[in-house]
Amino acid sequence: MNEESMLNHYLRLISHEIRTPLSVISGSLGLLKRSHEKDRELYMSYIEYGIKKLESVLEATNNIRWINIGEYKFENSTINIDKLVDEIEKEVNFQFSTQFASWKLSISHNVEGADKIIYDHYTLKSLLAILCANIVSFGNSRYIHFDFKKKDESTLQIGITDPECNIGQEQISSILNQDFSSDSLFNKRILTEPRLIHHILFNEFVNIINCEVSTESYLGNGVKIILAFPLQNSGIKSH
Repeated sequence: MNEESMLNHYLRLISHEIRTPLSVISGSLGLLKRSHEKDRELYMSYIEYGIKKLESVLEATNNIRWINIGEYKFENSTINIDKLVDEIEKEVNFQFSTQFASWKLSISHNVEGADKIIYDHYTLKSLLAILCANIVSFGNSRYIHFDFKKKDESTLQIGITDPECNIGQEQISSILNQDFSSDSLFNKRILTEPRLIHHILFNEFVNIINCEVSTESYLGNGVKIILAFPLQNSGIKSH
């Protein structure tokens, strides 16, 4: 795929991503104008949802750009794992709040030998939130468990387990969608899937932090995705 084709496909992708939240905002504004007082809070929540979805798409697009021009920056700090997991749970629940009214995701976690992790909070949160949202999109999961573990002093391993997602090992790529090489990045299959820009950002994060991804899947016993990456990454600017 040449540079012009890539640009055209990228513009098509962005258009696809922003159309849904814009429709939510536009439709809700119309309903808000004609609504009774008791319904206004509901329509305002839809507008808030649309705005935050747009902000999420723009933020992801900017991060992809910063990564590709070598200007993505880390802000290392001690990770508060309880806070991290709580933020991921809230973010994923918000993303799906208008699609599944009675649905709620719960995330538990365990820490083994990783009580003090120095890393970039935003990158780690984004990586795990995208992956959790992919899992939810695939299996409508209600429960996910994180296992944080230091493989050694310089490598962090995170296991993400969904006991409700019963698929075979050959189907796990439907969750990860890691085949984002330049030749397949904008093919028609990818363009029909939700959260496209976030799938791309996930892959960019995996590449830039030198993350190894492995999977375990047994029919009837759920899915486990394992991320392992160095805590120090010379390929990323820190400040």
